[in-house]
Amino acid sequence: VKEGISKADAEALKKALEDVGGKVSIK
Repeated sequence: VKEGISKADAEALKKALEDVGGKVSIK
């Protein structure tokens, strides 16, 4: 997972990953 990205980008990425069955943790 990339660091230093904006929260908006992180949320979009999280949703995209979940849409394909993945899971990501935003810290």
